[in-house]
Amino acid sequence: RWAFQSLHSGVSTIRFDGLGIPRDYESLAGRFQPKAHATGGFAVNGHVSRDYNYDAGFDRYYSVQEDSQRDSRITKLGKRVDDLVGSKSLREKVLAPAYRRLRERSAGRDKRFVPNHTDADTVDQALTFIQKQQEAGKDYFCWIHFMDAHTPYGYWPEHLQVLRGDAEIEHTIHPGDEGKVVPGEGPEPEVIDTYDACIRRVDEQMERVLDTLDDDVTIAITGDHGEE
Repeated sequence: RWAFQSLHSGVSTIRFDGLGIPRDYESLAGRFQPKAHATGGFAVNGHVSRDYNYDAGFDRYYSVQEDSQRDSRITKLGKRVDDLVGSKSLREKVLAPAYRRLRERSAGRDKRFVPNHTDADTVDQALTFIQKQQEAGKDYFCWIHFMDAHTPYGYWPEHLQVLRGDAEIEHTIHPGDEGKVVPGEGPEPEVIDTYDACIRRVDEQMERVLDTLDDDVTIAITGDHGEE
């Protein structure tokens, strides 16, 4: 989350106090608007939402607020309480376990979880924006944030088939919460295979974007963190 502050402002994170982009800083997207560029941001992640001013400079911004209709009533209530209270203790002791149980319930008995919102959904929104600008012959800046290689991990059988020769796996949703990651020891095979399948899933969605872009588009690929 702190890397995003620098990516969008060009300012070292040590100069920030708290999360998000301060209102008095010029954002990356904001630099394109005076040059008659259309700007679109597509990032379904609570840490880069409108609440933290990451929509600054974007004509079109698709974030957790726009996607919230997909959430269950319980999830919406939890997010609302978190926004109002902002308690770390509440988040760790009440909300996080509740979200974990919801994920496990949605995954079913085989624990094979698929996110309610995937990168395919984000890319669908982004491609609509990109195609509109390209058809109009208009210059544009577009930021797309991918989340499918991020916990909670989705189960992607088609990519496991390529990696393993089969899709049978003891699927892990959040290896840290499940005790499958031990400091100083290598991750269990199912953790590595799950993560690699998620990377392939992101690559698949990036391919959709690259196939849509005109030949003269400048592309920058960045990462804000690995799996820490």
